[in-house]
Amino acid sequence: MAPPKRSAPGGTPGRAKVFKKEEAAPSSFETKLATYGTSSPTKRAANIEKTWNRAEATYGKDSSQTVAMQVVDLDYTMDVSGVTVRLFGTTADGYSTCIHVTGYSPYFYALAPPDFRPDQIEYARNILNDLAKGSGKGYLGFNGDVDNYVTGLELVTGQNLYGYRPADAKQTFLKISVISPRLISGLKNTLSRGVRLCGNSTVSLACFEANIDFEVRFMVDTDLVGCGWVEAPAKKYSVMNPKACVTLCQIEITINVNHLVVHAPEGEWSKVAPLRTLSFDIECAGRPGVFPEAQHDPIIQIANMVKVEGTSEPFIRNCFVVGTCAPIVGSDVIECKDEQEMLKVSRPFI
Repeated sequence: MAPPKRSAPGGTPGRAKVFKKEEAAPSSFETKLATYGTSSPTKRAANIEKTWNRAEATYGKDSSQTVAMQVVDLDYTMDVSGVTVRLFGTTADGYSTCIHVTGYSPYFYALAPPDFRPDQIEYARNILNDLAKGSGKGYLGFNGDVDNYVTGLELVTGQNLYGYRPADAKQTFLKISVISPRLISGLKNTLSRGVRLCGNSTVSLACFEANIDFEVRFMVDTDLVGCGWVEAPAKKYSVMNPKACVTLCQIEITINVNHLVVHAPEGEWSKVAPLRTLSFDIECAGRPGVFPEAQHDPIIQIANMVKVEGTSEPFIRNCFVVGTCAPIVGSDVIECKDEQEMLKVSRPFI
Protein backbone atom coordinates (compact mmCIF):
# COMPACT_ATOMS: atom_id res chain seq x y z
CA MET A 1 0.00 0.00 0.00
CA ALA A 2 1.47 3.39 -1.08
CA PRO A 3 2.07 5.98 1.63
CA PRO A 4 -0.23 9.03 1.63
CA LYS A 5 0.96 12.12 -0.33
CA ARG A 6 1.99 15.09 1.70
CA SER A 7 1.84 18.75 0.76
CA ALA A 8 4.95 20.90 0.75
CA PRO A 9 5.44 22.73 4.05
CA GLY A 10 3.65 26.04 4.14
CA GLY A 11 2.06 25.51 0.75
CA THR A 12 -1.51 25.22 -0.38
CA PRO A 13 -2.50 21.70 -1.42
CA GLY A 14 -2.80 21.27 -5.19
CA ARG A 15 -1.27 24.67 -6.13
CA ALA A 16 2.28 25.51 -7.27
CA LYS A 17 4.12 28.33 -5.58
CA VAL A 18 4.22 31.49 -7.74
CA PHE A 19 7.34 33.70 -7.55
CA LYS A 20 7.22 37.36 -8.51
CA LYS A 21 9.61 38.13 -11.35
CA GLU A 22 12.12 40.79 -10.41
CA GLU A 23 13.08 43.39 -13.02
CA ALA A 24 16.75 43.16 -13.99
CA ALA A 25 18.78 46.32 -13.49
CA PRO A 26 19.94 47.94 -16.76
CA SER A 27 23.47 47.05 -17.82
CA SER A 28 26.23 49.63 -17.92
CA PHE A 29 26.01 49.58 -21.73
CA GLU A 30 22.29 50.39 -21.64
CA THR A 31 22.85 53.13 -19.09
CA LYS A 32 25.57 54.67 -21.22
CA LEU A 33 23.51 54.38 -24.39
CA ALA A 34 20.66 56.24 -22.72
CA THR A 35 22.87 59.30 -22.31
CA TYR A 36 23.32 59.64 -26.06
CA GLY A 37 20.89 61.49 -28.21
CA THR A 38 19.68 60.68 -31.69
CA SER A 39 20.12 62.86 -34.71
CA SER A 40 17.94 62.79 -37.77
CA PRO A 41 19.62 61.46 -40.90
CA THR A 42 20.91 64.26 -43.07
CA LYS A 43 21.33 64.42 -46.82
CA ARG A 44 24.64 66.26 -46.55
CA ALA A 45 27.63 66.12 -44.24
CA ALA A 46 28.27 69.86 -44.40
CA ASN A 47 26.45 70.67 -41.17
CA ILE A 48 28.52 68.23 -39.10
CA GLU A 49 31.92 68.60 -40.77
CA LYS A 50 32.92 71.26 -38.26
CA THR A 51 33.18 68.54 -35.61
CA TRP A 52 35.71 66.64 -37.72
CA ASN A 53 38.32 69.36 -38.15
CA ARG A 54 41.35 69.87 -35.95
CA ALA A 55 41.92 73.19 -34.25
CA GLU A 56 43.68 75.69 -36.50
CA ALA A 57 47.46 75.60 -36.08
CA THR A 58 48.82 78.66 -34.30
CA TYR A 59 52.41 78.13 -35.45
CA GLY A 60 54.26 76.56 -38.37
CA LYS A 61 53.33 79.41 -40.72
CA ASP A 62 56.90 80.69 -40.49
CA SER A 63 60.12 79.49 -38.87
CA SER A 64 59.92 81.72 -35.80
CA GLN A 65 58.89 78.91 -33.44
CA THR A 66 60.27 75.46 -32.76
CA VAL A 67 58.11 72.62 -34.07
CA ALA A 68 58.14 69.41 -32.00
CA MET A 69 56.14 66.34 -32.96
CA GLN A 70 55.77 62.66 -32.17
CA VAL A 71 56.63 60.57 -35.23
CA VAL A 72 54.14 57.84 -36.11
CA ASP A 73 55.26 57.05 -39.66
CA LEU A 74 57.96 57.82 -42.19
CA ASP A 75 58.68 57.24 -45.86
CA TYR A 76 60.93 58.79 -48.48
CA THR A 77 60.79 60.34 -51.92
CA MET A 78 63.51 60.66 -54.57
CA ASP A 79 64.38 63.20 -57.24
CA VAL A 80 67.48 64.52 -59.00
CA SER A 81 68.61 66.31 -55.83
CA GLY A 82 68.63 63.13 -53.75
CA VAL A 83 66.45 61.42 -51.16
CA THR A 84 64.01 63.26 -48.90
CA VAL A 85 62.78 61.49 -45.77
CA ARG A 86 59.26 62.45 -44.72
CA LEU A 87 58.33 62.22 -41.05
CA PHE A 88 54.62 62.19 -40.20
CA GLY A 89 53.22 62.85 -36.76
CA THR A 90 51.33 65.08 -34.36
CA THR A 91 52.43 67.95 -32.13
CA ALA A 92 51.58 68.19 -28.44
CA ASP A 93 48.81 70.61 -29.46
CA GLY A 94 47.26 68.07 -31.81
CA TYR A 95 48.39 69.60 -35.10
CA SER A 96 49.10 67.13 -37.90
CA THR A 97 52.65 67.65 -39.14
CA CYS A 98 54.96 66.51 -41.93
CA ILE A 99 58.69 67.22 -41.77
CA HIS A 100 60.71 66.81 -44.97
CA VAL A 101 64.28 65.87 -43.99
CA THR A 102 66.95 66.52 -46.62
CA GLY A 103 70.70 65.95 -46.74
CA TYR A 104 70.69 62.28 -45.78
CA SER A 105 72.13 59.90 -48.39
CA PRO A 106 71.83 56.12 -48.66
CA TYR A 107 75.14 54.28 -48.37
CA PHE A 108 76.86 50.94 -47.84
CA TYR A 109 80.38 49.70 -47.21
CA ALA A 110 82.94 47.78 -49.25
CA LEU A 111 86.26 46.41 -48.05
CA ALA A 112 88.97 48.64 -49.50
CA PRO A 113 91.66 46.99 -51.68
CA PRO A 114 94.89 46.42 -49.73
CA ASP A 115 96.84 48.95 -51.82
CA PHE A 116 94.15 51.65 -51.88
CA ARG A 117 95.43 55.14 -51.00
CA PRO A 118 93.53 58.29 -49.89
CA ASP A 119 94.70 60.19 -52.97
CA GLN A 120 92.86 57.67 -55.16
CA ILE A 121 89.41 58.48 -53.72
CA GLU A 122 88.26 60.84 -56.48
CA TYR A 123 89.52 58.51 -59.21
CA ALA A 124 87.71 55.57 -57.56
CA ARG A 125 84.51 57.60 -57.15
CA ASN A 126 84.48 58.35 -60.88
CA ILE A 127 84.96 54.65 -61.64
CA LEU A 128 82.10 53.70 -59.31
CA ASN A 129 79.93 56.47 -60.75
CA ASP A 130 80.38 55.12 -64.29
CA LEU A 131 79.61 51.60 -63.09
CA ALA A 132 76.45 52.81 -61.31
CA LYS A 133 75.31 54.63 -64.43
CA GLY A 134 75.71 51.50 -66.47
CA SER A 135 73.92 49.16 -64.10
CA GLY A 136 71.32 51.37 -62.44
CA LYS A 137 70.08 53.94 -64.94
CA GLY A 138 66.64 52.36 -65.10
CA TYR A 139 66.40 51.78 -61.36
CA LEU A 140 66.69 55.28 -59.92
CA GLY A 141 63.01 55.52 -59.05
CA PHE A 142 62.59 58.98 -60.56
CA ASN A 143 62.84 60.77 -63.89
CA GLY A 144 65.57 63.23 -64.78
CA ASP A 145 69.18 63.42 -65.82
CA VAL A 146 71.71 62.82 -63.06
CA ASP A 147 75.48 63.15 -63.36
CA ASN A 148 76.51 61.88 -59.95
CA TYR A 149 75.03 58.49 -59.14
CA VAL A 150 77.73 58.01 -56.51
CA THR A 151 77.56 61.17 -54.41
CA GLY A 152 80.33 60.41 -51.96
CA LEU A 153 83.25 58.11 -51.22
CA GLU A 154 85.35 58.11 -48.08
CA LEU A 155 87.71 55.85 -46.18
CA VAL A 156 86.54 54.64 -42.76
CA THR A 157 87.98 52.24 -40.23
CA GLY A 158 85.91 49.37 -38.88
CA GLN A 159 85.83 45.69 -38.11
CA ASN A 160 84.34 42.75 -39.96
CA LEU A 161 82.14 40.83 -37.53
CA TYR A 162 82.21 37.65 -39.60
CA GLY A 163 84.67 35.03 -38.38
CA TYR A 164 87.16 35.22 -35.55
CA ARG A 165 89.46 38.23 -35.34
CA PRO A 166 91.31 39.92 -32.49
CA ALA A 167 89.35 42.76 -30.87
CA ASP A 168 91.85 45.32 -32.12
CA ALA A 169 91.96 44.02 -35.70
CA LYS A 170 90.69 47.06 -37.59
CA GLN A 171 90.23 47.19 -41.35
CA THR A 172 89.79 49.95 -43.91
CA PHE A 173 86.45 50.22 -45.70
CA LEU A 174 85.03 52.38 -48.45
CA LYS A 175 81.82 54.16 -47.45
CA ILE A 176 79.94 54.53 -50.73
CA SER A 177 77.06 57.05 -50.80
CA VAL A 178 74.59 57.02 -53.69
CA ILE A 179 71.73 59.18 -54.87
CA SER A 180 69.06 56.48 -54.60
CA PRO A 181 68.62 53.43 -52.35
CA ARG A 182 67.73 51.42 -55.45
CA LEU A 183 71.29 51.67 -56.73
CA ILE A 184 72.83 49.81 -53.80
CA SER A 185 71.90 46.27 -54.80
CA GLY A 186 73.18 46.59 -58.37
CA LEU A 187 76.39 48.32 -57.33
CA LYS A 188 77.03 45.68 -54.69
CA ASN A 189 76.76 42.93 -57.32
CA THR A 190 79.13 44.84 -59.60
CA LEU A 191 81.74 45.19 -56.86
CA SER A 192 81.42 41.52 -55.97
CA ARG A 193 82.18 40.52 -59.57
CA GLY A 194 85.34 42.63 -59.54
CA VAL A 195 86.40 46.21 -60.33
CA ARG A 196 89.60 48.15 -61.01
CA LEU A 197 89.53 50.98 -58.48
CA CYS A 198 93.28 51.54 -58.30
CA GLY A 199 93.96 51.43 -62.01
CA ASN A 200 95.65 48.04 -61.87
CA SER A 201 94.24 44.52 -61.53
CA THR A 202 90.55 43.66 -61.09
CA VAL A 203 89.66 42.98 -57.47
CA SER A 204 86.44 41.51 -56.04
CA LEU A 205 85.29 43.63 -53.09
CA ALA A 206 83.26 42.25 -50.19
CA CYS A 207 80.28 44.49 -49.39
CA PHE A 208 78.65 45.14 -46.02
CA GLU A 209 75.31 46.56 -44.81
CA ALA A 210 74.01 46.63 -48.37
CA ASN A 211 70.72 44.93 -47.48
CA ILE A 212 69.55 47.29 -44.73
CA ASP A 213 66.26 49.08 -45.41
CA PHE A 214 66.83 52.77 -46.02
CA GLU A 215 64.21 53.81 -43.45
CA VAL A 216 65.78 51.60 -40.78
CA ARG A 217 69.24 53.00 -41.51
CA PHE A 218 67.92 56.54 -41.19
CA MET A 219 66.34 55.77 -37.81
CA VAL A 220 69.50 54.08 -36.52
CA ASP A 221 71.83 56.86 -37.67
CA THR A 222 69.62 59.60 -36.18
CA ASP A 223 68.76 57.64 -32.97
CA LEU A 224 65.06 57.88 -33.81
CA VAL A 225 62.94 55.24 -32.07
CA GLY A 226 59.40 54.21 -32.92
CA CYS A 227 56.92 56.91 -31.86
CA GLY A 228 59.85 59.09 -30.81
CA TRP A 229 59.81 62.88 -30.65
CA VAL A 230 61.75 65.17 -32.98
CA GLU A 231 62.21 68.91 -33.05
CA ALA A 232 62.77 71.39 -35.84
CA PRO A 233 64.44 74.32 -34.05
CA ALA A 234 63.29 77.85 -34.83
CA LYS A 235 65.09 79.49 -37.77
CA LYS A 236 66.55 76.11 -38.82
CA TYR A 237 63.71 75.02 -41.10
CA SER A 238 61.70 76.44 -43.96
CA VAL A 239 57.95 76.34 -44.41
CA MET A 240 56.73 74.61 -47.55
CA ASN A 241 55.05 76.81 -50.12
CA PRO A 242 51.33 75.92 -50.09
CA LYS A 243 51.53 75.17 -53.82
CA ALA A 244 54.41 72.75 -53.21
CA CYS A 245 52.80 70.89 -50.30
CA VAL A 246 52.28 67.21 -51.00
CA THR A 247 50.26 66.28 -47.88
CA LEU A 248 47.12 67.46 -46.11
CA CYS A 249 48.99 68.08 -42.86
CA GLN A 250 48.42 71.38 -41.06
CA ILE A 251 52.17 71.98 -40.74
CA GLU A 252 54.55 71.02 -43.54
CA ILE A 253 58.18 72.08 -43.27
CA THR A 254 61.64 71.20 -44.62
CA ILE A 255 64.84 70.82 -42.59
CA ASN A 256 68.35 69.49 -43.13
CA VAL A 257 69.15 66.30 -41.25
CA ASN A 258 72.04 68.04 -39.45
CA HIS A 259 69.60 70.48 -37.83
CA LEU A 260 66.94 67.94 -36.85
CA VAL A 261 66.86 67.29 -33.09
CA VAL A 262 65.90 63.75 -32.07
CA HIS A 263 64.97 63.17 -28.43
CA ALA A 264 65.45 60.00 -26.42
CA PRO A 265 62.13 58.66 -25.02
CA GLU A 266 62.79 59.97 -21.52
CA GLY A 267 61.08 62.48 -19.24
CA GLU A 268 58.75 64.82 -21.08
CA TRP A 269 59.67 63.13 -24.36
CA SER A 270 58.12 59.86 -23.25
CA LYS A 271 54.62 61.33 -23.36
CA VAL A 272 52.04 60.52 -26.01
CA ALA A 273 50.70 63.20 -28.33
CA PRO A 274 46.92 63.57 -28.77
CA LEU A 275 46.89 61.15 -31.68
CA ARG A 276 43.62 60.46 -33.44
CA THR A 277 42.65 56.82 -33.89
CA LEU A 278 40.03 55.95 -36.52
CA SER A 279 38.05 52.71 -36.27
CA PHE A 280 35.78 51.93 -39.20
CA ASP A 281 33.54 49.23 -40.59
CA ILE A 282 32.55 48.83 -44.24
CA GLU A 283 29.44 46.90 -45.25
CA CYS A 284 28.78 45.62 -48.77
CA ALA A 285 25.66 44.34 -50.47
CA GLY A 286 27.40 41.03 -50.97
CA ARG A 287 26.27 37.87 -52.73
CA PRO A 288 25.63 34.83 -50.53
CA GLY A 289 28.75 32.74 -50.06
CA VAL A 290 30.95 35.00 -52.21
CA PHE A 291 33.64 37.35 -50.91
CA PRO A 292 32.71 40.91 -51.97
CA GLU A 293 34.28 42.24 -55.16
CA ALA A 294 34.35 45.93 -56.06
CA GLN A 295 33.04 45.26 -59.57
CA HIS A 296 29.90 43.45 -58.38
CA ASP A 297 29.21 44.23 -54.71
CA PRO A 298 28.61 47.91 -53.92
CA ILE A 299 29.44 49.44 -50.56
CA ILE A 300 26.26 50.42 -48.74
CA GLN A 301 27.60 51.66 -45.40
CA ILE A 302 30.76 53.11 -43.83
CA ALA A 303 30.63 53.51 -40.05
CA ASN A 304 33.37 55.41 -38.20
CA MET A 305 34.50 56.22 -34.68
CA VAL A 306 37.40 58.55 -33.87
CA LYS A 307 39.10 58.71 -30.49
CA VAL A 308 41.84 61.03 -29.27
CA GLU A 309 44.65 59.41 -27.29
CA GLY A 310 44.22 60.19 -23.61
CA THR A 311 40.42 60.46 -23.70
CA SER A 312 37.95 57.77 -22.71
CA GLU A 313 35.24 58.38 -25.31
CA PRO A 314 35.23 58.78 -29.11
CA PHE A 315 34.43 62.34 -30.12
CA ILE A 316 33.22 61.38 -33.60
CA ARG A 317 30.60 58.76 -34.37
CA ASN A 318 29.12 58.77 -37.85
CA CYS A 319 27.68 56.47 -40.46
CA PHE A 320 27.61 57.07 -44.21
CA VAL A 321 24.79 55.08 -45.80
CA VAL A 322 23.27 54.52 -49.23
CA GLY A 323 19.58 55.27 -49.21
CA THR A 324 17.59 55.94 -46.07
CA CYS A 325 18.37 54.86 -42.53
CA ALA A 326 16.67 55.11 -39.16
CA PRO A 327 18.38 57.32 -36.56
CA ILE A 328 21.30 55.68 -34.75
CA VAL A 329 21.74 56.53 -31.10
CA GLY A 330 24.83 58.68 -30.52
CA SER A 331 25.83 58.82 -34.19
CA ASP A 332 25.51 61.22 -37.10
CA VAL A 333 23.90 59.56 -40.11
CA ILE A 334 24.77 60.89 -43.56
CA GLU A 335 22.43 59.59 -46.26
CA CYS A 336 23.67 59.35 -49.85
CA LYS A 337 21.79 58.52 -53.04
CA ASP A 338 24.32 55.94 -54.30
CA GLU A 339 27.74 54.42 -53.68
CA GLN A 340 29.55 57.05 -55.74
CA GLU A 341 28.11 59.92 -53.71
CA MET A 342 28.86 58.12 -50.44
CA LEU A 343 32.52 57.62 -51.33
CA LYS A 344 32.78 61.22 -52.49
CA VAL A 345 31.25 62.58 -49.28
CA SER A 346 33.25 60.30 -46.98
CA ARG A 347 36.60 61.15 -48.57
CA PRO A 348 36.95 64.58 -46.87
CA PHE A 349 36.24 62.90 -43.54
CA ILE A 350 39.13 60.46 -43.98
